[in-house]
Amino acid sequence: MNFPTAGTPLQSKFAGDGGIGLYLFYGDAFLAAINPTGTALSYSTYLGGNLDERPFGMALDGNGNVYLAGNTVSTNFPTTAGAFQTAYGGFKGHASGTPRGDAFFTIPSGFPVSPAISKVANAEGEALTIGPNTWVEIKGSGLAPDTRIWQASDFVNNQMPTALDGASVTMNGQNAFVYFISPGQINVLTPPNLAAGPVQVVVTNQGAATTAFPATAQQYSTSFFVFNGGPYVVATHLDGTLIGPAALYPGSSTPAAAGETIVVYANGFGPVSLAVVSGSATQSGNLPSLPVVRIGTSIATVTFAGLVSPGLYQFNVQVPASAVSGDNSIMATFNGNTTQAGTLLTIK
Repeated sequence: MNFPTAGTPLQSKFAGDGGIGLYLFYGDAFLAAINPTGTALSYSTYLGGNLDERPFGMALDGNGNVYLAGNTVSTNFPTTAGAFQTAYGGFKGHASGTPRGDAFFTIPSGFPVSPAISKVANAEGEALTIGPNTWVEIKGSGLAPDTRIWQASDFVNNQMPTALDGASVTMNGQNAFVYFISPGQINVLTPPNLAAGPVQVVVTNQGAATTAFPATAQQYSTSFFVFNGGPYVVATHLDGTLIGPAALYPGSSTPAAAGETIVVYANGFGPVSLAVVSGSATQSGNLPSLPVVRIGTSIATVTFAGLVSPGLYQFNVQVPASAVSGDNSIMATFNGNTTQAGTLLTIK
């Protein structure tokens, strides 16, 4: 009756013990979580009614929700509006002396999940080596309290946000710039001065920090942006309309033409002619040299390559006149670094 509760418990007091069975005394079920250092309870709650509960199973999903299932013989086991069954169905004894009652299934609210990182990679090419001023994905569990992207109100004095709704990321102690949050994934722009070598990545969600996750950085982490996870590269005609097969975005996407100059977008191509101011929502500058872009079996002519907004590189590329109709492979090589394999550009 004095079991310790902690955090914001679903039920803070013992509700009852029916003492059902000759030797079986169950009382309430409980759920408890210990902090990452194992030194204290971060959450603890009773769960039960006026008689007895027995928990049989627990599961935790990638969004940090905990699920409990078990048996109850309490006539007032707590239920929520809209539950499949809101009233106790009845008790039946068993020859073994084991009580039989109703099953229960619950998702206790307020349960804190210690955030954890499982992967850090280039947000587009999935390369595990990241770079400075590069869009990066961080995957795991319990990483954020909700799901959203940054909004205009998150920018102050033309600075990109370093936290959304209490979720933030550091890399070797430097703030990354947070674009997208969800319990299972955060997308960030890395600091522009992130040094090559080992990187310790830490996500903090509502004051709870992950164990540092080891990643590796180098000067470049090159990739093309792709539509919906690929394989078609994010590209536009010069009038801004989308390039892709007609079925990609019906009514909006059309193939490129042989000989046409198109715009292709890329990630992680490194320093440009103008120094990037950390956190600034305004970024621009030319790459010191042009990348080599190959479409199909031919090398395309690149007329411009540079940074046009935070972490977003633009290449103006003339499709080779010899390009064949249909889906063509496309890749860019820059200072010995090549974009991800399998990306396509549709030509007609």
